[in-house]
Amino acid sequence: MNTAAPENPKTLKVSTSIVTAWRDTGDTLSALFAPATVAFLILLALWLVRGRIRPTTGGLETLPYDVLYLVALTFLMTPYAIAVHRFIILGEKTMSFRITPTEPRFRRFFGWSLALGLLNYAAMLPGLEEPSLYVLSFVFGIPVVVLAIRGIVLFPAVAVDAPAANWRQAIADTGGHGVEIFVIILVAPLPLFIVSIILGIVNAILGVIAPNVAASIPALNNNSLWVAVLLLVNYTLLVVIASRLYQWIGVRVKGFG
Repeated sequence: MNTAAPENPKTLKVSTSIVTAWRDTGDTLSALFAPATVAFLILLALWLVRGRIRPTTGGLETLPYDVLYLVALTFLMTPYAIAVHRFIILGEKTMSFRITPTEPRFRRFFGWSLALGLLNYAAMLPGLEEPSLYVLSFVFGIPVVVLAIRGIVLFPAVAVDAPAANWRQAIADTGGHGVEIFVIILVAPLPLFIVSIILGIVNAILGVIAPNVAASIPALNNNSLWVAVLLLVNYTLLVVIASRLYQWIGVRVKGFG
């Protein structure tokens, strides 16, 4: 796989970046098949457990369950995220899945990821308490989205042990690229969204006109299976995008070079 950084980001088209990200996602899932399989099983298990223990009433009653899910998801997926970053940027193929909380790299990556995840969840709290406060949640969420977009190159920098990998440097390096980054992150996962809608429609139709056929198709019969697949592909895609953005932007700037 070619891990060389593409041309200067100012000359890149969003469409080119998205096509590259999807191609790299396919390469990553193939090259890192073993850790990707473990990541899939983690996503599936957490989704199933969350579905069983999380209250269906909504509101703030779900707060401790959602926070626990977020912490567990971030912690358990950190080795996979680091492996993907290192594969895209360094060409390093990680063949095992090791959770190593004693390593500085793991702790820093997990810490930053969890902090951003908790900020994002905190922005949604008003809407959880009262649906009429969704607008307030949206307003609170805007700064979090801006932080996530501007700080996206921090995570690959931490994963490859780059010097001066810190939040301030990441914010500085992504200056002037916020719109492109936002569009890439927004548009790239759209195929997965379309697939999920199609699967839902097919499941509903078959459930009515041919329930026996629907029951014989695992991806349709067990909603959790294809949800976990979509989550894995989407997670890998976003990590790949962050890695490529780091190459396009971060490594060319003082601090991440």
